[in-house]
Amino acid sequence: MRGRLEVAESRRQIREADLDGHLQSQNEAPERQAVSQRLRDDYQLSEALNLLKALNVVDRRRR
Repeated sequence: MRGRLEVAESRRQIREADLDGHLQSQNEAPERQAVSQRLRDDYQLSEALNLLKALNVVDRRRR
């Protein structure tokens, strides 16, 4: 039996702006800045988002 390599298309690419501690851009949308600020201020919300991201990664690995 031979193995087979398949390339899966990602639904969304991770950008530098999606990472914690990213550099702020002057032309970044005010709405996005507000969301970033809220995630920094609300620990529970931030951890919930981290959990959802982790579950997404685990789900992809199972497929």
